[in-house]
Amino acid sequence: MKIKYKIYQKPFGSLGLFEVLACMATSVKIDLGEYQEIWSGKILSSSVKQALVDLFYIFNNDHPPGYAGRSLSVSDVKEIDGDYYFCQAVGWLKVEIQ
Repeated sequence: MKIKYKIYQKPFGSLGLFEVLACMATSVKIDLGEYQEIWSGKILSSSVKQALVDLFYIFNNDHPPGYAGRSLSVSDVKEIDGDYYFCQAVGWLKVEIQ
């Protein structure tokens, strides 16, 4: 299935850049105003979970033509079909946007 996505990154020099969310809360909110949308598109993946994996690989190893952002890293956010995922040191944390 084709899955719509957007990638958001904090600008260099921003507070919290490359920080991991250390919390046990059931709901984490991210201020998307601290981020810049750097890329969007559609990806062919079997599930949202697989799309997260595929996009991480693509934006770390095989950047699309015209992509000017940095490789995906901790603190980056992906929007997939209206849901938001925060990149942790290992895996992705589903978050809410405030």
